[in-house]
Amino acid sequence: MLMMLMLFMGMIILFIPNVRQALGAAMGFLLEPVIGFDGRYPVVTVLLAGAIPLTISIILRHFMVDWLAQGRMAVVNKALGKEIREAMSKRNMSKVKKLQETRVEVMKEFMPIQMAQMKPTMVTMFLFIAIFSWLSLFIYGASVPPNFAVPWSDGASLRAATVFPHWTLLYFLITLPLSLTLPRVLKYFSYSRKLEDLGQG
Repeated sequence: MLMMLMLFMGMIILFIPNVRQALGAAMGFLLEPVIGFDGRYPVVTVLLAGAIPLTISIILRHFMVDWLAQGRMAVVNKALGKEIREAMSKRNMSKVKKLQETRVEVMKEFMPIQMAQMKPTMVTMFLFIAIFSWLSLFIYGASVPPNFAVPWSDGASLRAATVFPHWTLLYFLITLPLSLTLPRVLKYFSYSRKLEDLGQG
């Protein structure tokens, strides 16, 4: 219920212009002096604005989630799925029913792990919405040049739209590498340390 309430509040902020603009303006007092660069480097601003909530979310999730338990959950679910498919192919519906009941019990057991994955999202969702609201005001500000260079053009427009506004596509494109690499880097160092500790033990 708490997650649904927070999602509902987030949707209100995103889709009611007055609320979104007020939140964006408030966030601008904090961010614009730090990463606004007086509008001279909008691509860098978008990169940093995307990296802040994403990095916080990834770090929180890394330390709040039991990754070994999550791995066990994935292995058990995969094994149960394979057994269910084999039983269905053999028309053994009684076995399918028992396996499905087992899967329900397993999912109940692993529910705390799934909730642990959602907690960082709940914490950082409003930060993401606030920064995104500020960016929507910043990009259309008079001090920001409307165009930026891409490999295929020197005059791509931040303010134009192709299904989505170009600046939002840029936001997700330049933060994608961070979302893919940072969790792996954190896991590498964490598990390396655990292996060292086991070796010393």
